[in-house]
Amino acid sequence: MPVTVYQSLRTVAALRRGRTNDVLESKKVKPVPEEHIPPVLKELPPQVAAMVQVQRLAGMRPAEVTIIRPCDIDRTGEIWSYRPFTHKTEHHEIEKVILLGPKAQEVLRPWLNRDAMSFLFSPKEVREASLASRRKEESGRRRNTRRLRKRRPTRLPRDHYDYESYGQAVERACKKRAKVPRWTPGRLRHNAGTQVRSKFGAEAAQLVLGHQNLSTTEIYAEKDMARYRDIIKEIG
Repeated sequence: MPVTVYQSLRTVAALRRGRTNDVLESKKVKPVPEEHIPPVLKELPPQVAAMVQVQRLAGMRPAEVTIIRPCDIDRTGEIWSYRPFTHKTEHHEIEKVILLGPKAQEVLRPWLNRDAMSFLFSPKEVREASLASRRKEESGRRRNTRRLRKRRPTRLPRDHYDYESYGQAVERACKKRAKVPRWTPGRLRHNAGTQVRSKFGAEAAQLVLGHQNLSTTEIYAEKDMARYRDIIKEIG
């Protein structure tokens, strides 16, 4: 692109909120009402419920909680360090470090007893558990051959959840079972940010959520990491 084109584009004024009728304005994302979370947790498969709790405690993105593997978690200290093997800002050569406090560790611990390279939260395991539960319920009863006929799934479960399948599981539990207004996992990050901000201030919330100034030379200064650990030790 000729530099003159770039310079010309920089002179164009940005769109102003409420001043442009033909542009759909995005709504501000708000935290999930705290009273709407427990009813949904009760209706979710254990794997998905664990993801919701960990994401809420650590303030991570949905795409980060769905890909947790044992090999990505450093469990040597009092506060664990989780380094996703892929994340949103990796193309900027930023190392992503998510700290996990005692509460998040307690949620994760039952799922860590597996191969180091395996994903903790697997849709395949959810499906297998569901089928096993159905077989147990139907054993001892007269079986309806037609009703028990195996249906070939249109798409086999993957080895880990993604943003879409994770969100669908939560939304399904909201609407069909818990009977609460629909919410998505992406909003849980705002719950964590709101909690940290109310207790420790805006800068602390920025630190925990991982909002970084890409022009900063040292993304995680040692003093910031020490403060991050203190915050997570208390809330996460």
